[in-house]
Amino acid sequence: METITLQVPENIKRLLGTVSQDMELFVIQAIREKIQKTRKKSIDSLLAEGYKKTNDEDHQITKDFEIADFENLEWK
Repeated sequence: METITLQVPENIKRLLGTVSQDMELFVIQAIREKIQKTRKKSIDSLLAEGYKKTNDEDHQITKDFEIADFENLEWK
């Protein structure tokens, strides 16, 4: 494990002491959660961008296969 020095305002240090007895573990977990949220947000943004870019193509494919949709099949 690497060591880093982090300066925080006194009120943050006091708050940390009230929510966790192991400040180091708490900070490590908070950093991991923030990284996960940031990555997820980035992936979600890329997916949304991709959906927008392929919107016209997706609609055309849906239209091309409309005849094969279950509700359009005739039962004899």
